Amino acid sequence: MANCKSGLGLGLVKFELRNREDIESKLYSIIAVDCDLSENEDYFREDTLELGYESEAHRLVAEAVKDKDLTEVKVFEEVFEEVFSAISGQEYFDDCDYKVEDMGSGIVMVAYAYGGNYSW
Repeated sequence: MANCKSGLGLGLVKFELRNREDIESKLYSIIAVDCDLSENEDYFREDTLELGYESEAHRLVAEAVKDKDLTEVKVFEEVFEEVFSAISGQEYFDDCDYKVEDMGSGIVMVAYAYGGNYSW
């Protein structure tokens, strides 16, 4: 897409599926690259702060993981896709992609990319 303005972002993150708090923290870090989700209160949903969330990104992660068994790789993948769609669905970040690799023993590696179109 010609309207992409984001520089290329690449990440490789190790998730331990038995550590829910760590999963939530890392998911937040991935989408916090969008400051409208992590810092810009003008773009938060109206009730995000009233409900006690620190940011829209925190809310997106909390809602995605709620009542989910994150120790199952398939469930983790579904949650990751839901959370990552917060940036991958935006024109600013252009074509986003990711790959989840099950390493066994409750460890998954996620490689992801966003942006990188410098034609503007």
